Amino acid sequence: MINLLNEDLENVQAEIRAVKKQLRELYPHMSNFEFDQIVNNFVYEKIGINIKLPSDPIMQPSTYSKPTHLPKDFIVFDLETTGFQARRDQIIQIGAIRYVNFVPTVQFNTLINPMRPIPERITQLTSIQNEDVWDMPTIDSVLPEFLTFVGDATLLAHNASFDMKFLIEKMDQCQLAPQQFHVIDTMALAKKYIKNVPNYKLPTFKQFFNMQHVASHEALADCEVTGKLYEYCYREALLRQQT
Repeated sequence: MINLLNEDLENVQAEIRAVKKQLRELYPHMSNFEFDQIVNNFVYEKIGINIKLPSDPIMQPSTYSKPTHLPKDFIVFDLETTGFQARRDQIIQIGAIRYVNFVPTVQFNTLINPMRPIPERITQLTSIQNEDVWDMPTIDSVLPEFLTFVGDATLLAHNASFDMKFLIEKMDQCQLAPQQFHVIDTMALAKKYIKNVPNYKLPTFKQFFNMQHVASHEALADCEVTGKLYEYCYREALLRQQT
């Protein structure tokens, strides 16, 4: 990673503004978000830095915390991404299921155009190919819809820190208003209430619950397994309170 002096950073930012001006002339219908992502991705790949122009508004990022109790109503969500670095990698799928009293009611599911090629290893893992996302919406249009779907519901995710890291970073990049989320990590719950498993990965719990028919590393399918896992841990928690 390259550390730039202030003078060098100002020069790089000036060059980026010049490139963006040329892009606007060539592609007048491209959104500002698409400009920022294309240029920032290019700069990162070439010199290993992320650029935020001085004109970008500075906002405090969103935060999340555990709720005070285990709810019966919640939203399970899962993200598929181009990699593991929230700042430079992109979300390529958001899947979510709203549960009311542990019954699935409404789904949110969309592929997302990351505006960069999907690495082969990610395609092998998720089965999501470049042609699948080429004409899909970009993250700046998807995130507001997803946040509206979430509302003030408690969020559930397996290894929640990964998904929340991406969600918060992309909210920041899209300059969306910061929020405070209540989030439950089903991996942490499973480690507390389930002992007779070799590991705590979702494919392991697919076998534990006899859900082998459900795909792995597909956002909506992973939500189904996570919802089942949460209900199991919730029941276990109740049993322990009664003994």
